Order: sequence, then structure tokens, then C-alpha cells
Amino acid sequence: MTTTASDDSGISEYKTHCLFCGEAIEPLGADPCGVVLVTQWDQPTDKQHAQQLFCHAERIRTAASSKTPIHVLDREQSG
Repeated sequence: MTTTASDDSGISEYKTHCLFCGEAIEPLGADPCGVVLVTQWDQPTDKQHAQQLFCHAERIRTAASSKTPIHVLDREQSG
């Protein structure tokens, strides 16, 4: 989830919240991460719906099955 807040200058600031814990995600290291959820993946695209969600890198790493490696996070750690 993303929320918008404006300060006295009228500049909007976007706060991204984690899909898993609901906390705000500060831009640091690999964070924030985006996850795209597509319904009916096996159907024609006109039947599909997509939504981008956000999470902390560590939350998705711990939520993922050990059978599903998250390669982009491994690359992020190695530089």
C-alpha cells in the first residue's frame, strides 16, 4: 500500500507500506521491493488483473519457500 502526505511546502511524499507487516518501508538497500500479483495467470490477458504490492526485502526472503530462491535479492547483497 502507498499513502501520500503533503508537508507545508505542498510537496507530496509517498510512503510505501509492507504487504507482510504493514510498516512503512524506508528506501535503504534493496527496499522497497515491489511484487506484482497477477490473477488468472493461465488465462488470456483480457481475463487477468494485476496489482503491484510492496514489501521489505527481508520479509519476502523469509516468507518465500526454500524451494523458491529470490535471485534478485542475492544479487543486491553481493553488490
